[in-house]
Parts: sequence; structure tokens; C-alpha cells
Amino acid sequence: MGAETQFTSRDAASGQAFLAMAGFTPQAIQAALPGVLNMALAGGMDLGESADIGSNILSQFHLDPKEMDRVSDVLTAAFTRTNTDLTNIGEAMKYAGTGMAGLGVSVEQTTAMIGVMANVGLRGSIAGTGLQTTFSRLAAPTGKAASALKELGVNVADATGKMRPAEVVLADIYKAVHKYGDVDSTVFL
Repeated sequence: MGAETQFTSRDAASGQAFLAMAGFTPQAIQAALPGVLNMALAGGMDLGESADIGSNILSQFHLDPKEMDRVSDVLTAAFTRTNTDLTNIGEAMKYAGTGMAGLGVSVEQTTAMIGVMANVGLRGSIAGTGLQTTFSRLAAPTGKAASALKELGVNVADATGKMRPAEVVLADIYKAVHKYGDVDSTVFL
């Protein structure tokens, strides 16, 4: 390993240990390790931390360990194009990942929203908690929120009762709210 990358065999063992603690089989560890390496290199972090973040996200979104390269690519794209880093994305996912996955929101969409939030200064646990809270309230609106969505003409669920794609719901809310002036639109937010 050390001959092929900047990481030593001790570093690799640390990454493998995190994956094993996450319940990965030896075969799953081997499948996930290239993505863990790529993520660690891109994020400038050690393999243990990269493995921890990656394995958490795989578990949250019910992805196969072979998908670690995909997760690595998604996270790298986010932190190289937005005002955040890999550690903060991992922290945000601790709070938002499971809930977003449960609503059918993909790892790509969730990571993109975390990146957008980072661009306005909301990072880590603040971003994750905000995202989770927003979408859990959208998925099951009550009281004033349900009334506001109805008044705006925004449908969160499709005809089968499943949540519509996140980007569609958010775009509908944006369009509906911006029909009002700046002052009046704050009533809905």
C-alpha cells in the first residue's frame, strides 16, 4: 500500500479497522478501501476518519460497500465546489443522512443541499439538523405548516403518498413564495 500511495500499511489498517467496526466483511472492506483511499487523499485526512465518514454514509443510504467510490466522488465534488470540507459534510450527514434516505432523497441530493447550506455559512451539525428538521416537517406537515403549503398550492407527496423529489418540492415552494413581495413572503418561511 505504501508503495502505491502516500499511506502506510498502518494507515490502511486504521481504515480497515473502522470498516470492520462498522460491520463490513473482509470482502466488503476490500471493495470499499479504494474509495476510502480516494476520499482520504482528496480530503487531506487519515484513512480512519475517511473510512468512518464513508461507512456511515453507506449505512445511512443502504448502499453496498462497492458504492464507496461513488460516495467518495459525490463528497469530493461537494467539498471542492462549495464552502465546506469533508469533515463538515460527514458531520452534517450524521444528523441528516438517515432521515433523508428514509424520505427517498439520494446521497447526491443530500450532499448537494449540504453544500448549498455551507455556501451561506451553515456547516456540520447545524446544516444536518436544519436539513433533517426541514424535510421531516415537509414530509408530515401539521398546523400552520400544512395550511401554508396548502395556501401556496405545494404538494409534498405524489398520488401514491410518497414524497415527491426534494428538488421539485423546493422549487415549487420557491416559485410559490416568490409570487409575494419580500415582506409578505416571510410569512411562509
